[in-house]
Amino acid sequence: WVQDILGRLDRSSDNEHCICILDTGVNVEHPLLFPFAEISDQLTVTDDRAATDNHGHGTEMAGLAMWGDLTDILGSNDVVTINHKLESVKVLDISGDNKDKLLGKVTSDAVATAEIANPDRTRTFSMSLSADTGTERGRASSWSSTLDSLAVDYLGEGETSRLFTVCVGNTRFNCFTPEVFPYPDFNQTQDIHDPAQAWNVISVGAYTNKVRISE
Repeated sequence: WVQDILGRLDRSSDNEHCICILDTGVNVEHPLLFPFAEISDQLTVTDDRAATDNHGHGTEMAGLAMWGDLTDILGSNDVVTINHKLESVKVLDISGDNKDKLLGKVTSDAVATAEIANPDRTRTFSMSLSADTGTERGRASSWSSTLDSLAVDYLGEGETSRLFTVCVGNTRFNCFTPEVFPYPDFNQTQDIHDPAQAWNVISVGAYTNKVRISE
């Protein structure tokens, strides 16, 4: 399947726009990712300075960012055209690594690391990490405020604005039973999670209809 997809991949465009994944790192030598990145595109701001993904989350997010849903691609023989490249800045290894750190500072360091390494690239920053709690009905935090500032390039007076996509967080299904908190009504009463309440980013929620497993 992987070889079939790669055989149908069209990379003829000279578009150098990058999707920069801010996550647990990205293993760019994964068979479905190596056409889009070099080892030098694997960056980190973590204390151990190891840019590889030991968790898997960042690599999975990169796969989604590059290919989208593979279901339709695997089910056809059409040419697949992908015109963007891949870049990664690892901001944590496992959940809890950044405890007691200023998360806005971690994020701004990651942005600076990517821009210093490749200053001439245009990029979209994609972050699928969030706090696991709500935002007090959207009240700003130091983390969301940093994203707002980076997005409009407040310190640079708007010379280098940035595009961020940020996940809105996860509903914690392990903390309740359907009898007490019925799904999906429970979702409608939940706040999005920090830092997705930022005003100047694109906050992204998702769900799947793929809930029935056939033989």
